[in-house]
Amino acid sequence: MILSFLTKVTLVILFACAASPKDVKRLRSSLPPTSSIHLLEILFNNLDHNLPPDIENTDSIPYHHIPILLKATLSFKPHFKKLISDFVYDQQQHEPKPLFIITSMFFEWCAEIVKELVVFHALFTTGGGFGFACYYSLWLIWIILIENRIWLNLPHRNTDFDEFLLPDFPEASKIHVTQMTELLKVADGKNWLDLQPRNSVLYLSFESQNTISASQMMELALALEASGKNFIWVVRPPIGFDINSEFKANEWLPEGFEERMKNSRQGLVIHKWAPQVDILSHNSVSAFLSHCGWNSVLESLSQGVPIIGWLKASEQFYNAKLLEEEIGVCVEVARGKSCVVKHQEIVAKIELVMNETGKGNE
Repeated sequence: MILSFLTKVTLVILFACAASPKDVKRLRSSLPPTSSIHLLEILFNNLDHNLPPDIENTDSIPYHHIPILLKATLSFKPHFKKLISDFVYDQQQHEPKPLFIITSMFFEWCAEIVKELVVFHALFTTGGGFGFACYYSLWLIWIILIENRIWLNLPHRNTDFDEFLLPDFPEASKIHVTQMTELLKVADGKNWLDLQPRNSVLYLSFESQNTISASQMMELALALEASGKNFIWVVRPPIGFDINSEFKANEWLPEGFEERMKNSRQGLVIHKWAPQVDILSHNSVSAFLSHCGWNSVLESLSQGVPIIGWLKASEQFYNAKLLEEEIGVCVEVARGKSCVVKHQEIVAKIELVMNETGKGNE
């Protein structure tokens, strides 16, 4: 949590689901001695919430543990309420200043507290406006359903399934329950991208926690090799594997794939992380195969790079709809956790976007 004591207003920011003592120490050391920003810690014990003990922050948590972590943040509620209540009382006894609280969208319970204390409050989200406008519209419908108790009598309730269809939506529009530079150097020291022709490289990267399955990773590798296109692929552990595990090429990729790509210089496989903005800004990059998270969308559009969408969850579906149907800079190749796409289909979408007569050159 951050407290910022400005001249005329006090700003409180609740910003992290699980920040380790190391994270807080690093943040604190980055502040100048005269800073008006103060960091306060709310203690959190992983074991009390059936979370692995070695998880220090959200970067190291497996995707299937994220809902557990979000539920566990409810334990912050009494501590947060006491802190804000004491702060408001102290302000009233001395020189009153407006108090403004900014919280992550994942701390929706904060709204109850600030409403009770009559404090200014705003939610912060890193998603796009269109996606959250869609969420808002769906939420209004959901409120009506709850009020009328229609859902109790639905003949085909889908609450036991991970994915479900909305009324009048096509089969492809499934909603998931989770919705409600140094690495680019080659041996001779030259930048790999500098060796590639202009607009010839496909960049591929999925989000850290929710990447694709091992079987789909195999299909994607086959597609890349069959396409003949140059590529940079940031490979993270597939779903079902520890996100902090060692790179296992023999389990995640076709036999000899990484070595063949290296020898032929067709592609560069990077393990876990790459400087995405630097890559997208390079003139050799022609397209971006992405999960369509909003940060990735902004980084790609800011560099004029079209997107091949492999959508997983959250507002990514709405982001892709906006990009494809309204802006015309995206082609969708897959959507949803259970989606299975063959390498021939992937090759077709790559060629559609990257060929000179394709979508990416319109």
